[in-house]
Amino acid sequence: MTQGPDGPVLFRDTVQSDSIALFSSTSSQPLALWSHHQDVDLPEDSGIQLVIDATDVIAPNSLDITHESFTLRTEETRRGRTSEPVLHIQSPAVRGTFIRSPPDDQTDLGVRLPYISIQYRAIGKSRHFAFEVGVADRQGRRGIIRVSSFHIEPRLYLPTTSQQVASDDQSTGSECSQGAILHLPLSMTIDSNLDETSHASWQVLTLPLERITKHLSNAALVEHSDAHKSFHHTAFGTFHSVTYVKIHANVRLRRVWCSGRLPDHFDLPEFQLFS
Repeated sequence: MTQGPDGPVLFRDTVQSDSIALFSSTSSQPLALWSHHQDVDLPEDSGIQLVIDATDVIAPNSLDITHESFTLRTEETRRGRTSEPVLHIQSPAVRGTFIRSPPDDQTDLGVRLPYISIQYRAIGKSRHFAFEVGVADRQGRRGIIRVSSFHIEPRLYLPTTSQQVASDDQSTGSECSQGAILHLPLSMTIDSNLDETSHASWQVLTLPLERITKHLSNAALVEHSDAHKSFHHTAFGTFHSVTYVKIHANVRLRRVWCSGRLPDHFDLPEFQLFS
């Protein structure tokens, strides 16, 4: 790890050729690059466990980080069940239960690859979930891209309104000092004509960061009541790097990786940590 102008940078001196795996549930130490946060006010229903996906049995290498009263809650599904371990992140309150990379919030990832992909499965149809990616431009300006199942339309929250966003009951409690927040909706649809074996329940979300970060300066996405504030907002420049990643409840997680090109979702490689 080396020191950047604003603090330590985890991957500053790492050769970033084609891909960097930040998380793999089949790794011997899947949370080596992550901190974990669980809602202490809801111990019976908020937890992070490594489980065997097909059986819901706790995996042998699962960390002992969840309260003993925690109860695993899932909906019965036969689509895409795997015998591999997966990370189960569960809570009725999205903002309080998540994993974050890098573990130290004073450290930047410094990953310069322009695509980030998350392979996951939602836990239940009624439980919301969210992902968050911190980004920096070439001048060091910060921004946040948030994708959630509870937002209906794209919205840009400028830094002056970020505190209001963080106090929202549905919010993930974003790192408000990180600049503007671009909140994008995630709609999940499965063709009802497909049978149970023809469509895997595992999803792969890929964010093309060079294209999406341009909307961190899109005044058309600012709420009308806050539109005047956009004139005082410093525009986000060309994408440079990923500063952090957060995976919030409620999902099962298999992989998180950054890549230099759009990945082929139909031929996913078996990534190992630091690949």
